[in-house]
Amino acid sequence: SGVVDEAVEANLRDESVLEWWKKTNGLHTVLEWCTNYKKHPAGWGALLMIHGVPEVCGRMRNKVETNAMYSALFLSATIPSTMSP
Repeated sequence: SGVVDEAVEANLRDESVLEWWKKTNGLHTVLEWCTNYKKHPAGWGALLMIHGVPEVCGRMRNKVETNAMYSALFLSATIPSTMSP
């Protein structure tokens, strides 16, 4: 039972480290923006500081997926119309 308890504790430690890494991964890339975010033209530093890296990445992924969906719809409508005589 002691070995099982140690394995469970090690698993919980690993999971907590993984969650911490997910939340903080990428923060080193925005250090310059965070120290002087007003000089950046798009305000990404402020956005990352306010919402955090995972939230901003999720929003960007959502925007890319939406644009990809509209692009696919546009192509599916234009290709048949250009092929017809």
